[in-house]
Amino acid sequence: MADSWNPGVDEDKRTSDDPRKLGSKRISEDEEAALLAAGFTKSQLYNRRGGLVERGLASLLEPGDAIESIEPGRVLIRTKEGSHQTFWNLNQTQDFLRPITEEEKAAIEKVSRSMRQGSPTSSPKGSTDS
Repeated sequence: MADSWNPGVDEDKRTSDDPRKLGSKRISEDEEAALLAAGFTKSQLYNRRGGLVERGLASLLEPGDAIESIEPGRVLIRTKEGSHQTFWNLNQTQDFLRPITEEEKAAIEKVSRSMRQGSPTSSPKGSTDS
């Protein structure tokens, strides 16, 4: 059965050998259980194919990286250098992703038209055209 993460690819076929081929980039059994319970799919965890958006969490982890927290919709990773990265579950609705309103769409189209025509949408206050 294909999943919505990467339509057209059988998830059982994709994930059956992926953990073994990822070498040191492992997700523990406890982490896997928590990730699956949080709504991630096995392909989101172990997919090794495609671009960055299509690749699974395990294929993006580097040796020394640690999963700090697992929440519905995201995983917080601490890199070996100490910085933080977030792995998002793009199959779930995120607070920062929302449809744009018709008003916003019209404003975007106005700016796009103006940029194509090479003219600004408005002059800055106090400026004079000579």
